[in-house]
Amino acid sequence: MMAKHAKRGRTPLQVAFPPLCAATFAAPLAAHGFAAQAAMIEPTVCTQRYVAGARYIEVTANVDPRDAPYYCNVTLGDGRTDWPERDWNSVALWRLIRDQASSPAEAEAKEYLLGDKSEVVEALGRSFDRMRADLLRYAGDFLAGDLRIFRRVRAVQTRERSPYMVHKPDGRGGYVARVHAESAALKERFSREDLE
Repeated sequence: MMAKHAKRGRTPLQVAFPPLCAATFAAPLAAHGFAAQAAMIEPTVCTQRYVAGARYIEVTANVDPRDAPYYCNVTLGDGRTDWPERDWNSVALWRLIRDQASSPAEAEAKEYLLGDKSEVVEALGRSFDRMRADLLRYAGDFLAGDLRIFRRVRAVQTRERSPYMVHKPDGRGGYVARVHAESAALKERFSREDLE
């Protein structure tokens, strides 16, 4: 079966991600007003975005060898989805899990690992099931439109980050670094919205 997909130029991830993602996430997210929107289905990275007004949820699977180990992730955001705002207005689900952790295991939550290349498709289904359960358990308030916890976690995360730096050649073989003004403004904006 893998050879058949490879002949058509599609990787196993590209074939498996769209139907598994829809089967796992579409109905529970639709129940909270989220609809499927933009999808990016590349050979090694696939992302599906679900949107409800300014809120969005992105489900991602990454099997790029340069980003090893292979993993999945869920990102929750509120605001624009273009760069650079998207990088500042979102929080990974594992950060919400850590914030609400009642055990050391929960406090260590990270991305959902997929194992090695030979088991990615099978692991994708298992990871998606865990991700859906965690999304409903730890982000229920976000799904319902209550953004207080989300914004508090996002503000803490933002305060811990540095704005982007832009490096330009100085004409003498070196580089000059300066702060990326828009990312500095976004850092300031999202650092101050702590509602609790």
